[in-house]
Amino acid sequence: MKKILILMLLCAVSVFTVYANGGAEPEVYTLRAGHTNTPAADSFYQIQATIFKELVEDYSDGRIQVDIYPSAQLGSDREMIEYVKTGSQDIHLTSLNLITDHAPRLDSLMLPFIFDDPDKAVGAVDDLWEYYNDYTKERADLILLDLPIVGYRKIMSVKPIRSLDEARNVKFRLPPSPLFVKTFEGLGINPVTIPWVELFSAMQLGTVDAFECDPTVLVSARYNEVVKYITDIDWTTQVSVMVMSEISYNKLPADLQKAVDKAAAGTRERMKVESSNILDTCIAQSPDVTFLGRPDDYEEWVRLGQKVWPEFYERIGDGDAAVGEEAVNMLVQAYANQ
Repeated sequence: MKKILILMLLCAVSVFTVYANGGAEPEVYTLRAGHTNTPAADSFYQIQATIFKELVEDYSDGRIQVDIYPSAQLGSDREMIEYVKTGSQDIHLTSLNLITDHAPRLDSLMLPFIFDDPDKAVGAVDDLWEYYNDYTKERADLILLDLPIVGYRKIMSVKPIRSLDEARNVKFRLPPSPLFVKTFEGLGINPVTIPWVELFSAMQLGTVDAFECDPTVLVSARYNEVVKYITDIDWTTQVSVMVMSEISYNKLPADLQKAVDKAAAGTRERMKVESSNILDTCIAQSPDVTFLGRPDDYEEWVRLGQKVWPEFYERIGDGDAAVGEEAVNMLVQAYANQ
């Protein structure tokens, strides 16, 4: 079924489906939004997509309809971001680290230990919204609809991890993100990269002992069934992203583009509240998971983690380290101003 849906996407003649009744009724544009979460009521991306769907359908007086495809029905995250870049899929929702290969400047938002207060981080992103959106459109042909920040990414493990030494002695999984891999190598941790769709079974089978993520996956992806301990390394905030194909956006009439813009702004505001609620609910629904707090040597994590920043200035600056450092300094200043 999945392959059939993907084939239908790739073979679609238009960016989205347009319906008309002999010109008597306004055209209705159908946008396809895909993500890899389940369609459960407490699923982060499903909630985010549903909020946007409700708002854009309202603001467009029904002239825009959004079809949501959860559970990787349209493909993997890597496949879907390619589809959105080419316009064969309209909207994609995922973790920010999975799209920064296409827009490396956004890696600045995930530098290790750059934020010590998620609420202030939200304000900094708000202040720099146009800067990031303009860059992402120019660099990747993607329009930012939402960049919700959901607390911190933490270590989730089957064994208690209270120090760097203990983290260095487990089989540690990371996503295939250069920033993530370099950061954890700088901490002395030798990670393995396993696709997200394979991680649950890898934890069950003991192929890996630990991974880092935000706690919303405890419920939405059932990781409270395999995770026994959580360590608050708080190394970076969990930044999710909802992007739209610029090709799809430009196909819309000007008034419907405004409806998309308004719905995106409304989604950003509502997700600030929903993000906190989702996080609290996931923790409350995971009574068998032991929260260990911060590691005993937390300051050493911070010291080693921040040392890798200069190694990413060139990437963040699209090949120009000076531009990358300037982008990071601008974010640090926006954060300090909150």
